[in-house]
Amino acid sequence: MSSPFKGAGAVAVSWYDADSYLAVRAMMSDAHVLPATFDKFKYSALKHEEDLRRKGIAAVRVYLDIDKFPRFCRERNLQLDAKGRMEYAAFVAAKIVDSHNAGQA
Repeated sequence: MSSPFKGAGAVAVSWYDADSYLAVRAMMSDAHVLPATFDKFKYSALKHEEDLRRKGIAAVRVYLDIDKFPRFCRERNLQLDAKGRMEYAAFVAAKIVDSHNAGQA
């Protein structure tokens, strides 16, 4: 995944909240590859974050906004799938980095 945090030893990771997970999963064209429940997602995601930490890479959680994500994908001709989720996470993370850097200038 392309991430603005790459040089800083961090990557953007798509994250979901418990209340919207099933709705988010239902909108995805690749829902079959996502865990069936939020608890299963969370277990897998936390394990992935721990694996990244062991490699010295920080995982930066980017919560998927159920309204903004489909619009983001539509505007970029992306599917609501893993690629779309990665692009969205990288985009949101880049905005975070930009605003952080602007505050330090």
